[in-house]
Amino acid sequence: MRRGLFTREYVWSVLNLLVLHIGPYLLLSVISVYAMSLTGSNTLAGVMTSVFPLTGLIGRFLAAWLLERMPSKRVTVLTTALLVAASAAYLVCDSYPVAVSLRAVQGLGYSMAVTSLTTHIVDILAPDVRLEGIGYSSLTNTLCSVFGPTLAFSILGPEVDRFFLLFACVLVASVVALFMAVFSQDSGQVSAKVEDFGQTTDEAPIRWGSALLSAALMAVVTFSQSASSSFLSLFALDKGFQGIGLYFTLNAVGVFASRFVMGHIVGALGQRLSVAVSIAIVAAATVGIALADSIALLYAVAVPYGFAIGLLQPIVNAHLVDVLPDSKSGTANALFYAAGDVGFICGPVAWGAIAQATSYATMFVASAAVLAACVGFTFICGFEGKQRRA
Repeated sequence: MRRGLFTREYVWSVLNLLVLHIGPYLLLSVISVYAMSLTGSNTLAGVMTSVFPLTGLIGRFLAAWLLERMPSKRVTVLTTALLVAASAAYLVCDSYPVAVSLRAVQGLGYSMAVTSLTTHIVDILAPDVRLEGIGYSSLTNTLCSVFGPTLAFSILGPEVDRFFLLFACVLVASVVALFMAVFSQDSGQVSAKVEDFGQTTDEAPIRWGSALLSAALMAVVTFSQSASSSFLSLFALDKGFQGIGLYFTLNAVGVFASRFVMGHIVGALGQRLSVAVSIAIVAAATVGIALADSIALLYAVAVPYGFAIGLLQPIVNAHLVDVLPDSKSGTANALFYAAGDVGFICGPVAWGAIAQATSYATMFVASAAVLAACVGFTFICGFEGKQRRA
């Protein structure tokens, strides 16, 4: 029996996820500015930026461990409370060592809360609407990545120095997220829910090989994608292009558009071909960036690039959930997010070294070559063909 997608609990949980993202995304683009104001050191500013995803990577798997031992609601409440505590402490922080420690705690709390909340969302979705449900919920991330930096700089003001006000806004968002988590539905253990779908946990085979290969694929794609996410603005400045901000807006439009048609695309092509085509489009768009001689060409590749990434990510996430038992949906989500963390931690360093030794254009071509190799790798990851199981 097909369950409706937009149930009250699903909508509440997605809104909770949106609010949970707000605080960290407000700080994402300006935390290095705060670190510079405390130290005057680019190196220490970089450490402040890097510590968040590093502790986040640890938090993914710690959350997965907890989710196999307690209900997702409890994990979400406890870890969001940790995020609230770290956010509140920023209001009285006046030294770099304390600030970087709080940033590490924020990364831990945020990653654990996101992993547990997205696991809860997966748990309340019937298998036949899982792909669409994951896709729509992940739009919360896209929304905050588009509007977060602009809002943060608006709060900081023309002198970029109103950090107390910014930290207060981050704290308010975290408190609201905690309030919403407290009043969410308590779904209990993951394994207690599978009977609703006419199956038992024991019936779901553990396909660790497919799960790990798919996570590795996502890590490599994210590693390659980090070339454009980290260096596109510098590439545009180097070329003398004006208006690069519109590229990121158009890219987000592509992501949004993909979520409304991905069910039809996967239904027609299957997971395997959908993933392969998506990666190929990203590779082609990356080549287009390398060859761009005007801002217009960057605008032209922005929408297909975003569309392909927007299609790819929910498919891989849903696949990881599908190939592991329902009792390990937390592990599946942790693998997906950790793959992205690894790519974005390692990628900027590697691509920066290549750009320093050669040029931005060469760096983008190398990134596209890695993506092209991933197209072939897709076919050994265990993605389903045209016929998806119910």
